[in-house]
Amino acid sequence: MNRKFLSNSNYVLSKILNDEKNIDISKKIIEDILDTKIKEIIIRKNLEERVIYLTAENHYGIANYRIVTEDNEELNVGIQIIDGLYVQEKMLIYASFIHANQEEYEEHNSFTKTITINILDGKFFPTKQYHNVITLLEHNKKYDIDKGMIFHLLELPKFKELEIERDEEAWIAYIKSDNDELVRKAKEKCTEIRKLDELLKDYWKMEKLK
Repeated sequence: MNRKFLSNSNYVLSKILNDEKNIDISKKIIEDILDTKIKEIIIRKNLEERVIYLTAENHYGIANYRIVTEDNEELNVGIQIIDGLYVQEKMLIYASFIHANQEEYEEHNSFTKTITINILDGKFFPTKQYHNVITLLEHNKKYDIDKGMIFHLLELPKFKELEIERDEEAWIAYIKSDNDELVRKAKEKCTEIRKLDELLKDYWKMEKLK
């Protein structure tokens, strides 16, 4: 995995993605991984209030959002990096955190689906594809809506592409970061990846000066 991401509880990446100035990065990641188009995105801050109740090794999630797609569907979306231990538990606990507390907000607080993007630095499914989806949904016939949780699991070791054709592949190549040529192509392909890379570099430069 890209060593620029690694810090206690993914603190640096969380700090960047929870900054309103960098909402374009978050929007692009979500659009590319979920293959959707977003017309409105709001950063949710509720996990920050609860993190004090968790031990350092149990901090869940990097950032979570409320989005409205171009089809006017509202969704809760969370992003987290999983280290390979207790994968199922970490996916469920994180999704439950943001799913159960969505009614706390003054705006966009209707109860709706939660989708999490789980980046795994290891293997989990007995399949060859690196992007797998688990769906736990319940259909409400009265209102004709689906409620529940959807888990996108990105298994970095399974990413074997030698060329980048899609924007999702650019993100995975950059996050995995085991091929310098692919990382270079990823930054060339996506403006938001270049911006994220510069922000990470700037952070670590400042850390060295302290």
